[in-house]
Amino acid sequence: MIRKYFSFLFFNRNAPAFILFLCSLFFMSCGREQPIDFVDDSLPPAVPTNLRIIFSEDGEALIAWDTNSEYDFQGYKIFLSKNDTLNWFLIATTPNNYYFIDSLDYDSIYYIRVSAFDRTERESKFSISVSLISPNIHAPITPRGLEVFGRNWLNEKSFFLRWRKNIESDVKHYQIFRSTIENFIPDSSNLIASTSLTSFIDSSLDFENYKYYFYRIVAVDKGGLRSLPTNQVADKILPIPEIIFPQNNYNDKYFRYFRIRTLNVPTTYKIIVQTNEFFGEIWSKEINTDLTNDTLSILFDADFIYPARDYFWRIITYTKDETQPNSISPLFKFRVN
Repeated sequence: MIRKYFSFLFFNRNAPAFILFLCSLFFMSCGREQPIDFVDDSLPPAVPTNLRIIFSEDGEALIAWDTNSEYDFQGYKIFLSKNDTLNWFLIATTPNNYYFIDSLDYDSIYYIRVSAFDRTERESKFSISVSLISPNIHAPITPRGLEVFGRNWLNEKSFFLRWRKNIESDVKHYQIFRSTIENFIPDSSNLIASTSLTSFIDSSLDFENYKYYFYRIVAVDKGGLRSLPTNQVADKILPIPEIIFPQNNYNDKYFRYFRIRTLNVPTTYKIIVQTNEFFGEIWSKEINTDLTNDTLSILFDADFIYPARDYFWRIITYTKDETQPNSISPLFKFRVN
């Protein structure tokens, strides 16, 4: 929950006091023992005291207050009002004596107050209110986990990108940069798109086979502050291997090998046989080979196939993650007698 601040702890070497404070908050709010035999005392909890702002910037804030000590205590309600103290809204309940607030406007004044409630839902009066402004100060951290996968699917070439979502709540979008030059500097000349998602399909070019394309992304917050760019990631698009045997609509005696012509680079190939055009896989085999521009024979050792029945097969290639095919051939039909 405490998003940017955990990032702050791990990436800022000047934060030991803040670390100790957060740890103390967690330990103070954990381990409260509840009595086995509950007796209603008919009294509401005491009003929470010492409400204070611990941290407030970049549209986020951490608040804390002193812990209630009643044996029938249950939790706290946090109320917020924006730009005045007239229109209060319940934003959360928590058993802890701290709360992290996000998605605040940079230039608004927020007022916060807290009440306590017990196991019978009796509620205390409100604490004093405190005010805060959460200005835009820090740029987002660099996005993490960027991956890119070349695709040659259904006669369309593209690159699929994915990355992990930033922990900051004020990130507005991600800028995506592409180049054919390794170690390129992201700027307006190679900016290709912006997205608020954590994935993107780049199909904006007629991409060349076997050519590496390099990508980097930058996170941008609602105030326009930009993160440092990611390290570059790259992939290439592979053509569909040439079919040697069996050709589409093959209808002849049972055969022992699929044969294809390998690509210009060492590649992982996978052949899949299925019972219809959409699903029903009955056999597959994967081969990782350094063989290039040559004939590759793949033993067809399915346990059993029916004669005089249509089957469908295709070839898939991979360059990276085997859940992300690079090139996918059309389906080829065959039957054996």
